Amino acid sequence: MAKKITEEIAQSAGLKDLVVTILCGCDYYKEEEIRKLIAVMDGIANLPLHKRKKIKADNFLRAGMYGKSLLEYRKLLQGGLAMNFTAGEYGDILHNQGIAHFYTSSFARAEKDFKEAYARNGSRDTLRHYLYCLLLQKKDEAFGKECVRYGVSSEEAQNVESHYKEACLSVQVTNTGAEVLEQYKEELRQSFAF
Repeated sequence: MAKKITEEIAQSAGLKDLVVTILCGCDYYKEEEIRKLIAVMDGIANLPLHKRKKIKADNFLRAGMYGKSLLEYRKLLQGGLAMNFTAGEYGDILHNQGIAHFYTSSFARAEKDFKEAYARNGSRDTLRHYLYCLLLQKKDEAFGKECVRYGVSSEEAQNVESHYKEACLSVQVTNTGAEVLEQYKEELRQSFAF
């Protein structure tokens, strides 16, 4: 019965009206919060399909749903929508895909994504991520060569290395190996859960 009523409301009103009705009906959200959500919905509704799909993938990434974000990024990069992105936007998508690969599969795949992303978007942030991946894989010689290749100053290279070393020192393993492995497996299952 409730499903039928909801479907009738959805058919007679737009999604925005349905969301506003639900949010107002529960008296949990303030009017200002609802107005902000409406503004976001209006902004998204006017975007072309490829940009809406990118927002969807980015939201999965932001929520820590790395498996789902990877699937969405792959669809964007390998599908017909890829031609709608500028080189910089395409590079940004590769960068985000690299972050998802970092958390779900391997540093090597993330390294590849960041390297290609930097070639397209020229972002120093992307370059730093690429260099961090090299350090994580103990590719110290490649790190030095790539710093020279991309014109990274010795000060910036030292900065990247010091941040990397600080991060390594801050990681504390408190569980036994088997417990950590089980925890990682569960996190991976959750990131790919539909």
